[in-house]
Amino acid sequence: MAELGGRRQRRNWQLIGAVCALLIIASAVYALRQILHGGLEPSDTAGVLGLPLGATGLAAAVTALRKPMEGNDSDLARARAATLAKQVEAGEGAVWRQLLGDDVRRINLTYALQPAAARPAVALPAGRLTADAAGPVSVPDIVTYYRATRPLRLVVTGAPGTGKTVLALELLLALIDGRAEGDPVPVRIPLSRWDTERQSLPDLLRQRLVEAYDWPAGLADSLVRHHLVLPVLDGLDEMDPPLADGSADPGAPRATAVIQALNTYQQGRDAGPLVLTCRTRHYDVLASQVTVLDAARINVAPVAAGDALTYLSGRALDAARWQPLLDHLATCPGGLLATVLSTPWRLCLAATVYQQDGDPAELLALPDADALHEHLLTRFIPAVTRTVPNPRGYTTDDVHRWLHHLTTHLDPTGTLPSTTPAGVEATDLVLHELWPLAGRTRIRTTDALL
Repeated sequence: MAELGGRRQRRNWQLIGAVCALLIIASAVYALRQILHGGLEPSDTAGVLGLPLGATGLAAAVTALRKPMEGNDSDLARARAATLAKQVEAGEGAVWRQLLGDDVRRINLTYALQPAAARPAVALPAGRLTADAAGPVSVPDIVTYYRATRPLRLVVTGAPGTGKTVLALELLLALIDGRAEGDPVPVRIPLSRWDTERQSLPDLLRQRLVEAYDWPAGLADSLVRHHLVLPVLDGLDEMDPPLADGSADPGAPRATAVIQALNTYQQGRDAGPLVLTCRTRHYDVLASQVTVLDAARINVAPVAAGDALTYLSGRALDAARWQPLLDHLATCPGGLLATVLSTPWRLCLAATVYQQDGDPAELLALPDADALHEHLLTRFIPAVTRTVPNPRGYTTDDVHRWLHHLTTHLDPTGTLPSTTPAGVEATDLVLHELWPLAGRTRIRTTDALL
């Protein structure tokens, strides 16, 4: 909705500019006609000439409303960055909570520095989502880890569901929380939206500020030029379709173009700060051809049984109902259930499915990983429908039907947004691009009638 509001605002200013230009031209024509007609006293001539001058002054005043206040441009950009930080914190904080199952309990992810073949950044050997000082060696949290990296370039990899996006969001929100004046504002951008053939990274940053946060193009450009936007680029593995067998394409053209653009991204004489997420297998395949230079690559580890126990115990509203499952995880940390629940995604699924009711111990009776996965997914939508506010009384069947409709929209064989690059599967829902769902003919007919 912010994107639509920004477009309406820009159209309004364009209309005002056109009216001002028309007013100047009309007043000038009128003044010229009156002077050529003759018979005017000197005072009348001055008054007639004052009309186009007044119109010009009005147009200049209106134009000035869109220009920054007088003062140092760098100081103004820093002040605007504080406003952007609040916008990002509000928007991404909501996303962060959704990824945690509409809760504030976090899974304490562990990650380790991976070796790089060429030009790695200097970084600590390992870290955690939140600081862990209980062991023999103090382990830093993610924001401390990032700030200790030189240069400030971090690549986050991991298997599907291991929490790469959650870790990036935690870093983003922590950087904003501890942000000093003049620090860049981290802005998360789904990489599938990057038109690598027509846009540079600064162009992408400007576009994100305009479309997602409703910033005028000039102010967005000022923030980018003053290096007050830290790109948090999410989903390198979603840039290109996989090969026919489902494996990653080593020659993935768009992902390769992204990495090449990141390698030329600079701030002054240094490599430009950034955060990038990608699945481990995709990045390993790409790394045989091209890799992000001057960056520290960390790989998110599976969730240890102890961390899973801590998380589920914290989420449990009825400890007695959860106790059989917790006892099993404690006594069988290497068992099937502990292995299946070693990803934050499935842990969050389990906590959400059994948050209000049901018996978590029924997971112990399922025979294999596929059955556990199917069991949790089948019960997820009914559980969410029961636990979240539902003022309109929608049912589980309603949600299934709506999600199916949205999935069809993302299907590359169906209706793709016009802005999606050819041959690339869409992975993001963008509000102002969902209108074809109602039928192109119906929408265009309604638009014409209005």
